Amino acid sequence: MDSARLVADLDSLQRRAVTTTAAPLRILAGAGSGKTRVLTRRIAHRVATGEADPRHVLALTFTRKAAGEMRSRLRQLGLRDELAAGTFHAVAYAQLRNLWADRGQRPWELVDRKVPLVADLLPRGGRGGTTALDVVGEIEWAKARQISPEAYRAAVTESDRRPGVDPTTVVEVYTRYEEQKKRRRLLDFDDLLDGWRRAIERGDDFAQAQRWRFRHVFVDEFQDVNPLQHAVLKALLALLGLRRVEERVRGFLELLASEYGQPCEQGLLLDLRLTHQDMAGALATTRVTVTRVLGMLREEGWLQLDERRRLVIAHLPRNGASTMGT
Repeated sequence: MDSARLVADLDSLQRRAVTTTAAPLRILAGAGSGKTRVLTRRIAHRVATGEADPRHVLALTFTRKAAGEMRSRLRQLGLRDELAAGTFHAVAYAQLRNLWADRGQRPWELVDRKVPLVADLLPRGGRGGTTALDVVGEIEWAKARQISPEAYRAAVTESDRRPGVDPTTVVEVYTRYEEQKKRRRLLDFDDLLDGWRRAIERGDDFAQAQRWRFRHVFVDEFQDVNPLQHAVLKALLALLGLRRVEERVRGFLELLASEYGQPCEQGLLLDLRLTHQDMAGALATTRVTVTRVLGMLREEGWLQLDERRRLVIAHLPRNGASTMGT
């Protein structure tokens, strides 16, 4: 769709929200002000202007109904199956299924109804009229905040929370619930999010694939995010931040190669006394981040070290120094 048509029927504030190139970006708007409309138009506008490739877009929301509405609007704007759009849980499950398939692991099954499972774990005869629904509510509260069974009692005290169920019962049932799931290879919705987050933060091949796949992240109704969902977003945004640093490191090294690169067997040699700290200062980032990015570039084969541990940019042609300098 033409980018001008995407904003033709928007008011001035909506148009500004759709067209701004600022990133990251937070849009504050009241109920009924067209937040989902602006979000989907912004996605479509960035695609139409070439600022985003739909294959690298991730759009998240919180309910199946909202996800269906968002996908429907995106289809009407000409964006169909190229981008990933859905609830946090659905997208997390899809990514974990990809991870298991890549590693040849049998998929874990999903617990879609916690109450029957928890009911079987309650003390016989109950405790003070405790119901499975009461305990499930407390387990969900804890897991949404990444609180383990062992830490539950202290967390309740610190938060001044007054649950309608004895904390001792919650700890006992919560512990047995986690053990039962592990034994039966079951995951609940919160496990999906935490599993996705941990897989991203491990920084292995899966994380690198996620970094390549999701380069533009959009969240509808962000005010509804819980601490666990926020942790997932922080992990994703850390990947995006690392990608931006990677692009800057590549550009910096290519600039140096255009001026000082010496053709060699592997590519272009940078025979410079350039420390990681020097690069961090030039790129306004940290030495640790530069070290991590250089390691990633070496794993990709873009960068090498010669026998004297000097940098070699392997992907450029041997005459790249003169070509890039013109």
